[in-house]
Amino acid sequence: MRVLKKTQFPKRLRGRIENEKQLRELVFWTVEVIPKDIKRKLGLQVREWRERLAEMLFSKHRDMVGKDWVQVVSVIEDEIISGRFKEELEKRKLQEYEENKRLLESVESRIGRRISINPNIPGKVFITALTEQLTPLVDVKVEAPLLSRALSNDLLEELARYYAQHHIWVLVREFIKGNRDSLSIEVVLEKPFMTYCPICKDFAEGSEYLYEEAFPDDYFAYWIANLVKHYRHEHIRYYDLSWRYWSYGDKNPEYQKLGHDGFRITVNNRAKRQLIRAILKDENLSAYGKRELILAVLRLQHNDEKTVELVKKALQKIEQADEEKF
Repeated sequence: MRVLKKTQFPKRLRGRIENEKQLRELVFWTVEVIPKDIKRKLGLQVREWRERLAEMLFSKHRDMVGKDWVQVVSVIEDEIISGRFKEELEKRKLQEYEENKRLLESVESRIGRRISINPNIPGKVFITALTEQLTPLVDVKVEAPLLSRALSNDLLEELARYYAQHHIWVLVREFIKGNRDSLSIEVVLEKPFMTYCPICKDFAEGSEYLYEEAFPDDYFAYWIANLVKHYRHEHIRYYDLSWRYWSYGDKNPEYQKLGHDGFRITVNNRAKRQLIRAILKDENLSAYGKRELILAVLRLQHNDEKTVELVKKALQKIEQADEEKF
């Protein structure tokens, strides 16, 4: 070894090379641990170019299976330092640069705008960078019969992107290849599993039980019921702590007095009231959306007097606000 040291290699790579898998790993490792000044001199600062060089060296020296690892490293090290592969690597770089440049120009002409990406990078890295730049430009068309009257357009677009993210990635890749004419995708949201939470201003993960069994035909009841569950587990800690940990529940007088089921009903009612207050203040929800969500509270079980009274007051406020508009 000329510049490398044995200690730079893990023990698993030391010894006799038994198969091509071991040889490949040793060659790739050797390229990686070459000193930075040599990498800079040979234009190997980018990891992907080092991988290309390692693949070329591995292909040339496949016959070294069965040799001692030190012998393999010495040969690979000499090949790298001598720069014998530099010219071929530069040819590949130039070829990829030209291909990337043509692809970039093609994409820019189709979208009618410039894209700030350096084409002088490896193909896979270039495609990934191009995909990331194009993804925000995708026009997501939303069809949401139940939600179009309840949520703002911005929230509908955001929700649609949650459901379309994988499809968007595929769409952009196909667009780059020239297999798609536009960056437009249509998402149909009949009954979204995720539900918008007016407290955290984000979408809460859904519940399969509530979605498929409890409220399969009542979407707004599912929405508010899922938010009650979400509030109970995500916005407060004392409920989960009380039933999961005996020591905590033992110190919670309310939990001890009411028992698990009674305590859950009490916490659920607190959640309903907090959600009703948040719904009234949320500008992302239309008057229709607020009314339907708050009315849906009455279709849930175990509402106490405070909750029912707050529902009535909240509905009156919504009606008054509607009257003031006209």
